[in-house]
Parts: sequence; structure tokens; C-alpha cells
Amino acid sequence: YRQRMDAGRDAQFGDGNKYESIASSEGALSVDDPRLSLTYHEFPLQSMDDLLQLAIEEYQLKHGKIPEVIVDLGSGCGRLVLYAALNSYGCKDGNEEGVRHKWSQVHGIEISSELHDYALEIVSRGFDEGYFASTSASASKSNSASSTTVHFHHGPASEFKHILAKADIIFCYSTVFDTQEFNVEMKAMILDDKWSLTLSNACQRGA
Repeated sequence: YRQRMDAGRDAQFGDGNKYESIASSEGALSVDDPRLSLTYHEFPLQSMDDLLQLAIEEYQLKHGKIPEVIVDLGSGCGRLVLYAALNSYGCKDGNEEGVRHKWSQVHGIEISSELHDYALEIVSRGFDEGYFASTSASASKSNSASSTTVHFHHGPASEFKHILAKADIIFCYSTVFDTQEFNVEMKAMILDDKWSLTLSNACQRGA
């Protein structure tokens, strides 16, 4: 956890020593400081499980099939991407209840090069420790149909509309995205038009 938080701070301010010098020389940051758009924090795993379980059930009700592709928009150090890839969720397959569902593809999109590189480093470590296998190795196994492929993409979301277009579910945890106001009926903050239009133009209907 500490290493990921340090990586997030480095992505925001350059490195830990630079952060200390900024804090002492500038005092409090202004609300429009562009560095605040790179604020890093982590979403609780139990809450992730609860949200994805609800999203899977809602997707099945609307589409009559199991979602296959999930995208974490603003994936940071890759923690939730890898968690989703290694986890399974309860769902209904036809008339059969309680089927454990694994994703076909899990994608992470991150604008920070430092956090993206950290995620790739974790994947590399996972290869070395046997948690992950290359796609060629997985394809040679008899259970390859149930395997999950993980993809990390570096850059702004607008450059990956082709990834957003194939997402069945998009997860996004960020308190720094521009919003309009809190919607009482939806019990949620409404994204600014820039983000709403980007997502509505890129995503498949109902995602």
C-alpha cells in the first residue's frame, strides 16, 4: 500500500523530495492547480465486489447475457484491474444459478506514465512468481476459454475510444473528474459534459 501511495505522489509532484519542497515553498495548493487532477487514492476491494456484483446482475437483466469485458478508467497502479482479473463473481447462466463468472478481458486506462509503469512492473513480477501466464501459454491449455486477459493502456481516455467501445462495464473511481452537481434522484455526482460526451460517444449502448 505504501509503495502504491508513494508512486501516486511521485506521479503528482515528481518525487517525494519535490513534494516536500513544494509544500514548504507554496503552502496549500489552489483548487485549480493542475497537479490535483493526478490525485491518487484507492477504492476498497469489498466495495468493488459489491458494485461489480450489482453491475453484472443489472447487465444480465438488460442484455440477457453475461458481461465479458470490463474497463477501469483511471487504473492507477493496476490494483483493481488485477483484482478483477484474478477474482470471480456470482451470476446466472441460463437457468443455472450461482455460476462463478470470470471476465474475458480486463482493461486499465491510465494517463500517468509513472502509475502505468508501476502497473507493468507488478505484472512482470506476477509473471516471475507464476500468477500470470502469457497469452500463448494460456492458449495451449485446455481451460483457455475460461482465462482472462489483462491489458494496460497509457494515455488519455480520448485516445482509447476503441477500448471503451467494447466495454460491457466501465469502472471509474476518481474524485478529480470535473462534475456538474450532485443529483439527488441518482444519488451521485453528474460528470461534466466533456466527460459525459466522451463516454456516450465512445461506449456501446447500455454499457
